[in-house]
Amino acid sequence: MPVANGDLSRMIIDCVKSTHSLENDDLDITFGLSQKDQQMFGQIVVKNEALYDRNFDSGLMYAWRNSYNKSLSVAALGGASCFICDNGQMAGDVMELRKHTTNIWSELETIVIRCVEGGGANFQKAMNQAQQMNSIELDERRMAELAGYARYQGILAPQQESIVLEEIRNPSHEAHGVASAWGLQCAFTQAMKHGPAGESIGRHRKTQEFFEAEFALAA
Repeated sequence: MPVANGDLSRMIIDCVKSTHSLENDDLDITFGLSQKDQQMFGQIVVKNEALYDRNFDSGLMYAWRNSYNKSLSVAALGGASCFICDNGQMAGDVMELRKHTTNIWSELETIVIRCVEGGGANFQKAMNQAQQMNSIELDERRMAELAGYARYQGILAPQQESIVLEEIRNPSHEAHGVASAWGLQCAFTQAMKHGPAGESIGRHRKTQEFFEAEFALAA
């Protein structure tokens, strides 16, 4: 039997509430269905002040997916930024995947706990690094040079480099238009949404590693 959408969602919501001592009013929960209701996607944005950074308009997030026809593996993601799309694109600071097999329920609780606890820890790390990057000033020339270096390193494809350069000139979000390493990372994040769905996890991981190495970011 496939994992029930309601059971998986309740498990994740209850785990988020108990792990972070939250109530229902602290959570903004959304759901979506696709493929004739065979695929389900869920997302939580934590609104509690202790887990939301107004400086970067970023709160702790969780996302998950399931499928009754087993077309998608069960996935749970968490951290400062995460998303799952019905085209297979997904990214998060912490990601747990599990195929639909006969013994999936024996491992599901452990997977959820690992994702929720890891997502919280990585949210704090991401906010610390965002503060560090926000203090590193970069002019447009330096940003463009780093975009070119990232392409040379194989982190950006040509199309993605073009998106980064356009984001530097005309940010798609006003809050991202800052002349700093954090502003440049926002441009990279927009660019990394483009590319093969199956490689989205690797793209975002490489981007994070690039910024950590380039700016010697501490956890």
